[in-house]
Amino acid sequence: AAHEAIETDEVECGAECVVCMAKAAEVAIVPCGHKCLCTGCGLGANAVRLGGRCPTCRGPITTTMRIY
Repeated sequence: AAHEAIETDEVECGAECVVCMAKAAEVAIVPCGHKCLCTGCGLGANAVRLGGRCPTCRGPITTTMRIY
């Protein structure tokens, strides 16, 4: 039997923000490069709440970059 992709309002499987798990991951962490955050969780003051560490690898966060 063929498996059909289950559509959601925000994201496809495996591409969601690892913090809120509700929106698409569109923000990458520099320097590790993990694209694992949505714009709400990964940009501006919200990124500071992560404690300066990537939630995927716990590497240091120098900055974040939105990926289009």
